Amino acid sequence: MPPFRHHRLSQPTRPMESRNILLYGLNWLGDSVMAMPALRRLIDTHPADRFTMLVKPTLQPLWQMFPGLASVRTLRSGLRGLAQTVLQLRREHWHAAYVLQHSSRSAITTTCAGIPDRIGTRGHELWPLLTRAVPLPQDPHHHQSLEYASLFDISFNGVQPMPPRLEIPREAEQAANAVVDGPGPLLALIPGAARGPSKRWPSRAFAAAGRRLAEETGARCVILGSSGDSAICRSTCDAIGPPAIDLAGRTTLPELAALLRRCRVAITNDSGGMHLAAAMGTPVVAVFGMTDPRRTGPLGSGHRIVCAEGFRPSRNIRRNSTKARRALESIAPERVVREALDVFRALSQANRS
Repeated sequence: MPPFRHHRLSQPTRPMESRNILLYGLNWLGDSVMAMPALRRLIDTHPADRFTMLVKPTLQPLWQMFPGLASVRTLRSGLRGLAQTVLQLRREHWHAAYVLQHSSRSAITTTCAGIPDRIGTRGHELWPLLTRAVPLPQDPHHHQSLEYASLFDISFNGVQPMPPRLEIPREAEQAANAVVDGPGPLLALIPGAARGPSKRWPSRAFAAAGRRLAEETGARCVILGSSGDSAICRSTCDAIGPPAIDLAGRTTLPELAALLRRCRVAITNDSGGMHLAAAMGTPVVAVFGMTDPRRTGPLGSGHRIVCAEGFRPSRNIRRNSTKARRALESIAPERVVREALDVFRALSQANRS
């Protein structure tokens, strides 16, 4: 096999020649949001090219809110879905594919589709199927968003990338307004995390923080999450009582984004909800147990991170790690309340000035 070439996307042979570029998307909400700043820079620096996102159905609404894509395609599941996707891609003319996902399926799909230039990272499961392998940043604590910057061969000049700009559909804004219309500020609580108990602050701790903040600020607590978070969101809502409303599994992804935009502060785990809240410009108070906020912390400014003390961050944590759960359980609600109150006060002062 020939040695890998430099990973820069080759320039068009003629000015303003349009190329079709496939983006094989990520499977997780948080990872997708962290990839958006680098992708935004890539699209802006290649205005003549057409970028198409290929992603699983649950994340299609997210990418449909991301401006600049030519289209968002459905990534079909199963072996039959793989064959259908390959056949569809083979009927079209693609110049290159960026493989954001580290799965064997992504490499097989883009290779069998006959896409000539397949760009991914050296951490890919089937990296020999790629035509260009991109080395990842050397700093073990680099933010994950910089991995996508390396993939796209762009630089943020030493500055942390800013949150992406998303365009929320009007109907989603209207639906969100109808659900939470009323007096007082809104406080978002997002107690779920797709990674499981190893990244979930206990629901009783979320409830204790929510009750205290509702008393101190007069805020209404909006409990948010997916249908898979229904049980933990319900228990959190029940423990808070009347100041809380449980909307887990009752919103579309665009409606969730619209609700987060309306909230004064969001209290979250290290989760996709945390990254979506940051993308909406909502200040986040994020609870980290053994995951590393230097790698996966929220993008942007004004956020607060509450970390477990006495535990070494780790990149590889089992879904139900006892040590990770102990780390999260060690974080007292008072610490989160203190940070959230500081954010509330700062926002009040900014509004008065």
